[in-house]
Amino acid sequence: MDLAQQLHQLADDWLAEIRSGERPDDIEESVGFKVTDLSFSSPHKIQWAFLQIAANKAENEEEFGYVAAFVFEQLMSVYGDLYIDQVEMLATSNEKFRGIVRRSWRHMMSRRIWRRIQKIQGVEPDGLLQRLPRLFSRRVRW
Repeated sequence: MDLAQQLHQLADDWLAEIRSGERPDDIEESVGFKVTDLSFSSPHKIQWAFLQIAANKAENEEEFGYVAAFVFEQLMSVYGDLYIDQVEMLATSNEKFRGIVRRSWRHMMSRRIWRRIQKIQGVEPDGLLQRLPRLFSRRVRW
C-alpha cells in the first residue's frame, strides 16, 4: 500500500472510530492516537496531505471539529507560514475545508497566521474579545 492509500485508510479508520463513539481501553491502540502522533511527528507534507484527505471525508460539524483540533491547529501552529495561502484558497472553494477552519482555535499559531484564519472564520481580529487579555494584563497603578 502506498503512502496516499495509507493516509486514506487512516482517515477512514479514524472517522469510523469517531462515528462509533467507541474507544479502546488502551488509548495508544486508538486510531485517534495514531492521528495525534502523525500531527506531532510526521513531516509537514504528510500532515498537509492527511488534512486534505480527512477534510474531504468528514461529513458533519462534529467531524470538522475533530479534524480542526487533531490536525489543522497543530499544522498551522508550526507550519502556518508555509500553508496559509493554500488554506485561504481551499477555504474559498471547499465548503468542508472552510468548516474545519471555522472550527479551529488558535492553539499556538502566530498572531499573523491567526488573524488570517479569523478572516476566514468571519471574526473581526481586533474585536473586544481579542483585546480583553491585553486590557486585563496591564498593571493598575493606585
